[in-house]
Amino acid sequence: MCNMRYLAIIYCMICSTFYGNCQTYIGPLIGYDNARIQSIVEEDDHVYTIEKGYVHTSLVLGIKIEHYFSNSVYFSFKSSYTHKYIKTTEVLLADPVIGMEFNYFLQSLSIRYKIFKSIYAGVGVNYNFVNNIRIDSGNEAPFPLKFIDHDKGLHFSVGIKYSDFDLELYYYKSTNNLNIPIFDIMKMEPISSYGVNISYDLKLFDRINLFDKKGQSCPAF
Repeated sequence: MCNMRYLAIIYCMICSTFYGNCQTYIGPLIGYDNARIQSIVEEDDHVYTIEKGYVHTSLVLGIKIEHYFSNSVYFSFKSSYTHKYIKTTEVLLADPVIGMEFNYFLQSLSIRYKIFKSIYAGVGVNYNFVNNIRIDSGNEAPFPLKFIDHDKGLHFSVGIKYSDFDLELYYYKSTNNLNIPIFDIMKMEPISSYGVNISYDLKLFDRINLFDKKGQSCPAF
């Protein structure tokens, strides 16, 4: 349902480009995400403590779409992927588990404001997916879990644009737990993360009026 909302918003952004004085940019992004993922699981004689702190660093690859409504206000949509490996501390384990790994798909939609000509700040929401979880026992090949869950929360960012490049610093805070089906149930505390990414902006659309052959120019950004 949330995916449909994202698609609807992107569709409206593109449509407003054709019928309003707007510009749309698209481009690849690359960066690093440093996450805080922790929990404690107690099942009979099994006790697992996920490594604490902002220690789960991973490479992020994705795509970004920006839609300007004026010289200083615009929407930003990002969809990216990263792979997390989480170490665990074991106590009194009959079946040792030293860690787990999973795919993490991050989606964010934010509104941004240019404070100065090239410096901006933004706030928005995230809706992320976790899948392909694999448990690492240390002695055997990691075994997969057919499981998909999501987390959602708030996204804050600041950045600077130079030429067609965009350097962004962000902080994300989830508002819900992830329920990972290890043994009976594993509840992870809400994920929070901060990171940095750099992207390249390619102009996708100028303002195009399908019903006006003369057309109108876009504002210069």
